[in-house]
Amino acid sequence: MPKGCVLRRGFASKFYVGRGLGQNIPDITETLIQFNNVIFDLLQEYNTTTPNVFQPKRTGYYKLDAHAIINNLNVGDTFRLSFLINGVVGINSAYNQANSLNEEIALSISGLYRLTPTDIVGVVVWHNFGAVRAIQGNWYETNFCGFRVD
Repeated sequence: MPKGCVLRRGFASKFYVGRGLGQNIPDITETLIQFNNVIFDLLQEYNTTTPNVFQPKRTGYYKLDAHAIINNLNVGDTFRLSFLINGVVGINSAYNQANSLNEEIALSISGLYRLTPTDIVGVVVWHNFGAVRAIQGNWYETNFCGFRVD
């Protein structure tokens, strides 16, 4: 099973997307991850073109998971991973500070959300390295997935 995602059988709404190549992330900027590799999307609810977001087709509770890895941070630098829900950075976010030079940091987030067909959900990252940094691009390292639970 790829890092960061837990999927259940028996629910119609399921998606799993990954980042096919690395993506540059500007300094001190909430940046939407452009997931461009669809592993599966049973109801075509994930838009791989702009704006790269999940939009459910039915109202319900959705279990969402995301995972990302960033390269080469310095001591004290911070990396944050969050859900972006309807344009607002969600309360469910994770962050970590580098403890050594050129440290690679991996973060995972997970949440249960009540969503409607008008809701849009993306995944954003942020860092304060001082220059552009890259997130990993292998689909099993940087990914976003979810399913409807009710």
